[in-house]
Amino acid sequence: MFFYLFVSNSCSKSSSSVSNQPKPLNVYVAGYRTNATIDTATYWKNGAPVALSDGSNNAHASSIFVSGSDVYVAGDEYNGTTNNVAKYWKNGTPVILTDGKNYAAATSIVVSGSDVYVAGYEFVGRNVAIYWKNGNRITLTDSTKNAFAFSIAVSGTDVYVAGYEQKGVNTGNNIAKYWKNGIPVSLTDGSLEAQAYSIAVSGTDVYVAGHEYNISGTADTANLWKNGSPMILNNTDGSPGSDTWCVFLSGADVYVAGSGNNGALYWKNGSPVPLSNGTGTQSGTYAYAIAVSGSNIFPAGDFGNFGSTIALYWNNGNPVTLSNGLKNVYASSIFLSSQ
Repeated sequence: MFFYLFVSNSCSKSSSSVSNQPKPLNVYVAGYRTNATIDTATYWKNGAPVALSDGSNNAHASSIFVSGSDVYVAGDEYNGTTNNVAKYWKNGTPVILTDGKNYAAATSIVVSGSDVYVAGYEFVGRNVAIYWKNGNRITLTDSTKNAFAFSIAVSGTDVYVAGYEQKGVNTGNNIAKYWKNGIPVSLTDGSLEAQAYSIAVSGTDVYVAGHEYNISGTADTANLWKNGSPMILNNTDGSPGSDTWCVFLSGADVYVAGSGNNGALYWKNGSPVPLSNGTGTQSGTYAYAIAVSGSNIFPAGDFGNFGSTIALYWNNGNPVTLSNGLKNVYASSIFLSSQ
């Protein structure tokens, strides 16, 4: 089977790209808008929407990265005849990564120097985890088992990709893992269902955010792995959080965006900070991404409101909505830049 799996996987990856930037910062958020029939890939710069697709076919923006004056957005778009193709847009111009013979999606993008790295997956009988460097495909799994790649980070000459792979052929739990230069590192053993959605690297330390079912197999538990060692991230009441979608490093601080038993929150060095959607509640709110500049903290996500989904980001806890009156608008990634 193939399907569009909406997760953020796709949050900003590089703390060094924003931590020393002068203010004022520009806030870029990627996602998509729907008019009830067609999804339009979109990013917002300081709240102003920029459409990446023309509305003739479904398209989604999953990840955004700004390098100098260039804006890169990874996602997918239906080609009008057969399948969704993995692609990215550079300053609004599409770069197609797959040929449309199979369903595919690009989930994460990062730029290092003149090199463009994109993570994603393609359905070839089963889903295969992939990344592309400057359009050249590097396949991480062999299609014998379902696998997905959701996040990519580059540190020096090393390329890290986070995702998950099914334990057996069409059977068994998913195993959270990452690949370093194509070599897999398993974070779980497959005894419980687990997924990894975001990766960040600082020196020799590798941080991966994701979740794993609890021991009874009844609910997700928010996890952060540092160099393979898991840490459960708790709600404000001490119970385990539900999901983590994005890890971001800023100096010595580790930020993770996710959700708990009451809705959206983020963790700073393991301590939970709840996020209100502006209606006085966390309920029905999700934080899929986070970026930090100095003392300024910007999670991004969406929330349900009377049958609609409203995209937003938070500026130091203050919600800023992006929906512009449309019925359903989704945010998946955020990036801070002085450009």
